[in-house]
Amino acid sequence: MKQFSLIVLMVLFSTIIFSQTTLTLQPDSVKGKDAWITSNAPITNYGNYANFAAIAWSSGGDFVSRGLMSFDLSSIPTNAIITDAKLSLYCNTTSDHPQLHSNLSGSNSCFLQRITSSWSEFGVNWSNQPSTTNVGQITLNESTSSTQDYLDINVLNWVIDMVSNPANNHGFMIKLATEQKFRSLIFGNSEHVNPLKRPKLIVTYEMPSNDPCITLKPGPSLGKDAWITSNAPTTNYGNYANFAAIAWTSGGEFVSRGLIDFDLSGIPANATITDAFLNLYCNTTSDHPQLHSSLSGSNSCFLERITGTWDENTVNWNNQPSTTAMNRITLTESSSSTQDYLNINVKNLVIDMYNNKTTSHGMMLKLVDEVKFRSLIFANSDHTDQTKWPQLKICYRLANSTNEINVSKSNNLEVYPNPIGKSEVLTINLDNRLGSEVELIDLTGKIIYSNPNYTKNQLYLGEIENLSTGTYILRVVNEKNAKVTKLVVQ
Repeated sequence: MKQFSLIVLMVLFSTIIFSQTTLTLQPDSVKGKDAWITSNAPITNYGNYANFAAIAWSSGGDFVSRGLMSFDLSSIPTNAIITDAKLSLYCNTTSDHPQLHSNLSGSNSCFLQRITSSWSEFGVNWSNQPSTTNVGQITLNESTSSTQDYLDINVLNWVIDMVSNPANNHGFMIKLATEQKFRSLIFGNSEHVNPLKRPKLIVTYEMPSNDPCITLKPGPSLGKDAWITSNAPTTNYGNYANFAAIAWTSGGEFVSRGLIDFDLSGIPANATITDAFLNLYCNTTSDHPQLHSSLSGSNSCFLERITGTWDENTVNWNNQPSTTAMNRITLTESSSSTQDYLNINVKNLVIDMYNNKTTSHGMMLKLVDEVKFRSLIFANSDHTDQTKWPQLKICYRLANSTNEINVSKSNNLEVYPNPIGKSEVLTINLDNRLGSEVELIDLTGKIIYSNPNYTKNQLYLGEIENLSTGTYILRVVNEKNAKVTKLVVQ
């Protein structure tokens, strides 16, 4: 049975790229869903109004206006690996508002916030507007001209969640950061007569196949990471929870960098790396005065392969290891102070590490421009919250991997219904089910349910603690059969 468990674990997180697709959404008035709401007409619906705008103005009295928008993402499979999502907004230069982008009374910076409740395009108004959340909100910086377009806004995290949890896709709202009169940002929406002025969302995603993968998310005991800083050049920070790149000032200017290394020994010697994705999570409990910051300019960073040896408990700024710029990864400027960076494509970097084991010792994070008041601050394996630990998912192909794949696709096991309600009974039928090992695992790798000696053919989901709607991996193994399948809980 252990032999089967090992094989299934190899295919547990099967996310090898089968194909890449780029989807461009720029809907018109028929397919688009957007509206404008305003406090000076609180029960009036503006579902046909061409503005996606945030305004604070005065006309017969002070008023505030906001914009709502939603994209239909149903054409993207729920198991897709979303690797990029960019939103572009175009100034509505034909708006009937007396000003376009305006900062007459101060900054017209705006928030894009996720909408958390349902709304109707032709029923919504100021009085019944839906709820929103400021968690993960995106800041649109103050405009530099009255007709500025805002291009390639990073909405990757939102789209990942909206695709994997379609019931949570209610779109987003734009509103001024400070709703004080004589400020505005005015874009076109899907009702605009000019197609080029309509909002555009470009999503890039890849579909999985059945090649084996491993997911590495080590904690404090197995993780190897450290933080180094020029203002304490001989001090070791091997137990510091930041994986961060910082340029700041504290009694003088300083620069800090992060180091991390993953143990790749679990990948067989004859493997071909077919893909690799890295997830980094903002360290929202960091003791640094800022989290992700671009106060003085872009906080884009490099991830570079470390080519020199280093010890987690002795490395410091003065003895930091060497790196190489070959196949380094660029992390683009953050769109919010708490942004997670998910599904970072590090395939070429991992291939270099796998093929050059003696000169590969992890990755270093550093700012592209190490100029003070810039930072990207993620958590590392020393963080107290395991959901914040960096995660590296590597997929590979073996020359003779038929047996593993056939085992994972055993036709002697049935699982139904799928999708299933969170309070329903899941039926698991397989030959010789006595002594089966059953696990339900979420997509972060956390085991939600585990039974090493499952002797029934039904599993009541209502008895599983902390089970929420979403996509899970169901793993079932016994002496004759093995099964790993996606289970959608509604």
